[in-house]
Amino acid sequence: MKNFKHQGDISLFAFKGKVSGEKIKHNGTFVLALGEVTGHYHRIEVLNPDDLEIVKIEGGYILTLRSEATITHQEHLPITLAPGKYRSGHEREKDWFSLATRRVVD
Repeated sequence: MKNFKHQGDISLFAFKGKVSGEKIKHNGTFVLALGEVTGHYHRIEVLNPDDLEIVKIEGGYILTLRSEATITHQEHLPITLAPGKYRSGHEREKDWFSLATRRVVD
């Protein structure tokens, strides 16, 4: 498994370690991020819902995949994730004038 994948402003990093947090219920499809301006979304999908475990953590999710998953978005090509454990994150940008850091808004 590669250590890093991304689609637009969503990043996925290989994750090792224990996971604690709120488990998210899903039906095999889950929206990882919703565009605040455009309404576009990054959606992960697996064929068998039991093959995906999602845990909410601060700043994103931990995704445990027991089979291949696909992430889609209206403006990007789909990406495929191999089985494994991933931490999702949202791209951030820095305003060098105010020195503030903020999430990229879609």
